[in-house]
Amino acid sequence: MKCVVWDLDGTLWAATAIELEGTGHSLPGLDPLALDAVIAVRKAGVVNALATRNPPSLADRLQAESWSCEFAHITASWTGKPATVGQISADLDIPSEEMAYVDNNAFERAAVAHALPAVSTMSVAQVRAWLDALDGACAVTTQEAASRTQMYRTQAVRRAAAEAWTGSHDAFLRTCEIVLAVSAARRRDLDRVDELVRRTNRYNSTGQRLDRDELQKWIDGPSHALLTGSLTDRFGEHGMVCVALVNARESWIVELIAISCRVAGRGCLPGFLAIVARMAASAGCSRVEIPLVPTERNAPMRVALRAIADVARPEADDRVVFELDAARASHRMPDWLTVQTA
Repeated sequence: MKCVVWDLDGTLWAATAIELEGTGHSLPGLDPLALDAVIAVRKAGVVNALATRNPPSLADRLQAESWSCEFAHITASWTGKPATVGQISADLDIPSEEMAYVDNNAFERAAVAHALPAVSTMSVAQVRAWLDALDGACAVTTQEAASRTQMYRTQAVRRAAAEAWTGSHDAFLRTCEIVLAVSAARRRDLDRVDELVRRTNRYNSTGQRLDRDELQKWIDGPSHALLTGSLTDRFGEHGMVCVALVNARESWIVELIAISCRVAGRGCLPGFLAIVARMAASAGCSRVEIPLVPTERNAPMRVALRAIADVARPEADDRVVFELDAARASHRMPDWLTVQTA
C-alpha cells in the first residue's frame, strides 16, 4: 500500500462542510480516532490524500488547518469520488492497485470499488483493524519514509512549474539542476535499500524481494557491489531512489536494478547505468548485462531498458537480457542530468 485516500464529511469529521459555507463558522476538528488512524498511516510510510465532494474553494481552507500536514494531496470538487480517486492516482503517479479509499459511507465505497476494482475500500474502523494487524511491522525506519508526505507535496510544486513552462520539456528539465549522486551502499543504508526493493514494482528488473541478510552479502562480497543513487534538484531532495546489485565476478551483470517510480522521466536509469558501465570499463569489461524477468507490473522497466540498450537478447520464459556497450553507455545519458560519484 502506497496511498490512502480519505473522505471528509461523515468520515474524518461528522459535519457536512457545505452546510458551513457562508455561515462564518470555523471548520470543525477531525474525529480524534480518525485522525489517529491518519497519523498511524503516515508513520507506516504510506501517503495520505484527502478527497471531498464540496466546493473547490474549500481546499484552501483545508490546507490552512493544522492537520493538513498529514496529507500529501487535498482535493475538493463536485466530481464523483471514483473520478477524484483516479485523478489523485494520476497526480501522485501511484497505481490504483497500490491505493486504498476510506469512507464510512458504504454506497461511496461501492461506487469506487465498481469503477476502480484495483483500489481497496475500507471504513475508518477497517483501517484501524488493518493497522492493529500490522502491529508496528511497517513503522517508519528510513529518512525517505519519514519525509514521504513532504516529498509528494514538493512533487506537486515541480508539476505546477512544468505545467507553467512554455518551452520544451527537455528545456524545462535543464532548468531543474538535477543531480544524481551514486555511491556504494553502506550498512546504514540497508533499511532504505530494503524498502526501495520491496516497494518498487514498475521499475524493478526482476521483481525480487531480497531479505536483509541477502542484501548484506552484496555489501560484503568481494566480487559484488550494491550501488545506490540519490537525487536532488532545485525544488528539493528525492532521497535514495536507485539501487543496483552488480555481480562483477566474471562478466558485469546487474542482477537487479530498481528505480523509484517517483523519479520516472528524470534520467536516473541511463545515468545510473552509465556509472555502472564506466566501472565495468575501468575493470577491463567491455559490456554490462541486465537480465529482465517479466512481472505483471514491470513493463515500464522493459521499455526503458530497450530504449538505452545496445542489444536485447530474448531468452526462455519471456526473459530478456539487455546489453550495454561499456564504452558507449555514457552517450545515452541526458544532457540535463549531472551524475556524481563518491
